[in-house]
Amino acid sequence: MNPGVVLFWVLCAVVCYSEAGRFEARYGRTPFGWSRGLWAILGFLVSLIALILLAIGESRGRKAAAQQPQYGPPPPYGQPPLYGQPAYGQPAYGQAPQYGQPAHPPQPPVPSWSHLPPPPSGPPAPRP
Repeated sequence: MNPGVVLFWVLCAVVCYSEAGRFEARYGRTPFGWSRGLWAILGFLVSLIALILLAIGESRGRKAAAQQPQYGPPPPYGQPPLYGQPAYGQPAYGQAPQYGQPAHPPQPPVPSWSHLPPPPSGPPAPRP
């Protein structure tokens, strides 16, 4: 065998292994979900076909990752309300409650210092 051909096969295996690892580090999984070792074996056995498959898998993986938001999957209860809309049935700011109830329940008056009794005068009497 020609050593140049064997070197080319080894080089393709190394490229497939490293590219699958780089893709896994960036997107959390390898192209098509195959392991990096399998990509290295494919790169060695079917050189150019493996490189083409790797490129196709990477482009499909990038498209799938671009369709998902960066912050994770949507919550199970649907989209959050828009700004200014009530959340979870709460009235929005500035709206009075229903059925004629006051907006805020009446609060008890706060005592002021002028209504307090005067302090006792002098020290207490000694006990026998």
